[in-house]
Amino acid sequence: MAGHIGQSTLVRLLADVAAAQGDASRQDFAEKLSQWLGALDAVTLHAAHQSLKSVQGDSPLGAPPHTPQALEAHFHRVRTALEAAVCAPVRMPDKGQSPSRLLRAAVLREGEGDEPGFAPHRQHCQELQRHMGLKVAALRAQVRQVLSHGGPPLRQLAELDAVWEHMLAAREQRLLAAVPVLLERRFEQLCRVGQPERYAPAQQAVLLAELGVRLQPVVGLVEAFGQHARSVDTHD
Repeated sequence: MAGHIGQSTLVRLLADVAAAQGDASRQDFAEKLSQWLGALDAVTLHAAHQSLKSVQGDSPLGAPPHTPQALEAHFHRVRTALEAAVCAPVRMPDKGQSPSRLLRAAVLREGEGDEPGFAPHRQHCQELQRHMGLKVAALRAQVRQVLSHGGPPLRQLAELDAVWEHMLAAREQRLLAAVPVLLERRFEQLCRVGQPERYAPAQQAVLLAELGVRLQPVVGLVEAFGQHARSVDTHD
């Protein structure tokens, strides 16, 4: 997994945009993680890990008949909807029509021309980031809820994932806040060479890569649920 994180599409695209050296993206994953986690975080994680040993017995929430297929289908529905939102064109609506809530602010500001340059694109990008953040957080919580109805290993995984999400949320937010900054550089580069029309595909590629990064923990939870179900079926 470390290699996939170190060489992620988002890292590569942002490195291209910033014309940065590639060495940072090849940094060892454990070393990266040590820079994210301080001493207090390590204590919190250790305490949470120790407490997980006491999670035994039947799930306190009961055991609904969830299946890996149903969970995967739900995951794909949410991911597809988010991908569609990222790739939706930003254009002024026809007369009598209204833009979507997600794009309204950016479209109106661009149409009014009161903030020329990158401002409408920045607002659009940030709105999409907020939209992705809310939807992925809700999906992650839903998947953890499904795991909490499973056996002890799945419940332990759900508990541990909740701890990790809480510990890393602020750091992730700070890192992803750099995305619009780097995209602005790309926008300015394209404007200087008279190719501003190439910006929209660049933003879509970066935000789709960001979506992939945001979904990585959820993918792991969904895969763990499927693997656990298959192992139970095999032993039965």
